[in-house]
Amino acid sequence: MRHASQHSLLYSLEHGFRDRRSCETQLLEFQADILKNLQAGMQTDVLIMDFSKAFDKVGHRLFIQKLKQAYYGIRGKTNRWIAGFLTCRTQAVVIGGECSYEACVQSRVPQSSLLGPTLFLFYVSDITENINATVRLLVDDTIAYLAIATDRDAQTLQDDLTKLGLWEQRWYMEFHPEKCHVLTISRKRNPVHHEYVLYMGTSYSTLTLLSTWALP
Repeated sequence: MRHASQHSLLYSLEHGFRDRRSCETQLLEFQADILKNLQAGMQTDVLIMDFSKAFDKVGHRLFIQKLKQAYYGIRGKTNRWIAGFLTCRTQAVVIGGECSYEACVQSRVPQSSLLGPTLFLFYVSDITENINATVRLLVDDTIAYLAIATDRDAQTLQDDLTKLGLWEQRWYMEFHPEKCHVLTISRKRNPVHHEYVLYMGTSYSTLTLLSTWALP
């Protein structure tokens, strides 16, 4: 974490498992952005995203390669140590005193460890590359939002959602379609309506409109 802090490697709007940041600090900053848009007479569309079994999806081979990239620069003995920590793990199931055969675990960050959450932050830190919207992360919870004045703005947010979908495919993560929603916050009587669609590799899922807040 000192290495990440010194070189600004982690995404600045990630507030999970980080010093002096928490769910409360994330909510306060998000609220400030929304109020700023409201005071400017702007509508805000918020995409609320949730990863499915996030910690279990982290692929060991991909992650070790990602750490070697120039951006992170974690190579040599440290990289091999992390690889040793993650790999060569097995799991089995015991039912009624009978134990199954052991299966090799090729993905998953150990959640009961001190290192596990930190490794997950490194894995998802590049999710916001080339995104126009503001993206806020709290470990595996993600929100992306943008001030909407025209249909073109809504399309920009849709393009960002498509990029998020492509990121999850590249890194073998998965947004849970039933836990992804849209929230529109506006004082306008006739806010801009847009049907946001998440691309999931082989199919498309329309995000459910959670509600429209027409504030006084």
